[in-house]
Amino acid sequence: MELTISNVAALIALLVSISATYNAYVLRGGRLAWSQVLTALGTVCLMFSLVLPQSAILVKLTAQLGNFSTTLSGLLYILGFLLLFSGSLKLRASLK
Repeated sequence: MELTISNVAALIALLVSISATYNAYVLRGGRLAWSQVLTALGTVCLMFSLVLPQSAILVKLTAQLGNFSTTLSGLLYILGFLLLFSGSLKLRASLK
């Protein structure tokens, strides 16, 4: 695995999101934790949608598949926004 800037940024963001998800679930529990988990997953999906097109590993793997990386990037982008939206709705519902 080559250590490019995009790979390092993806790894750091993934580790921070895993840590935030674990802390939210263990320390808070309940409905408020699920809103933070959804927000962290949405952030991870958005990060991967930005990093995947520049990733050298994915370019090597999908060279034969055509526009797979573009389609996957777009799907992760949409999924990230949907997870962020559902996380904000859960947060609003849990604070009522």
